[in-house]
Amino acid sequence: MRVSRLFHVALLATLCSAMPAAAQNLKVATANPYRIYTQIKESADFQQKLEADKQKLVKEDNDKKMAINEKLSQRQQVKPDHPTFTVLSRQIEQASSEYKAWQETQNSELARQQKMKFLATYKKIEDAVGRVAEQEKIDLVLSTGPREFPTTVEGMNFNELEGLIGSRKIMYSKNIPDISEKVIALLDADYAKNPQQ
Repeated sequence: MRVSRLFHVALLATLCSAMPAAAQNLKVATANPYRIYTQIKESADFQQKLEADKQKLVKEDNDKKMAINEKLSQRQQVKPDHPTFTVLSRQIEQASSEYKAWQETQNSELARQQKMKFLATYKKIEDAVGRVAEQEKIDLVLSTGPREFPTTVEGMNFNELEGLIGSRKIMYSKNIPDISEKVIALLDADYAKNPQQ
């Protein structure tokens, strides 16, 4: 790890020394997009909403299980050769199938919401980094790792997407200012003006 960082610093120094004099006066900063994402109010509010949605789903899930268990209990009180036993068995099978389909649909929808919100918020972070860089007259904000996001997130689970974003590490040097706090403040101010975005 240390050798890799030293290599990057040496490479950066070599590139800077090879640049024309105008390019050597670049104002450079860093930003930590993942830290920004985890600290902005919009992310905290979304996590609260997600938890509330999960609690509603848990209640609905329990209600559906209870309805199936009631049918099972009713069937236990009927003899297997009675016509009502067959009717209740069909109702239990139908309710069980609908319950499984509902569970899969809800889990997929929750995961989709989480991924789409994560990407949308991350794009706002990139925009805010650019705005802060312009305000601060910064020419270059350093970030290593992949620059491009996937065009679709359907095949990825949230942990994979989060890992992709988290892998976008920042090359850091104590001589290079970090604008993450200013980006957090800017995003929180934008969010305060319009929290429904």
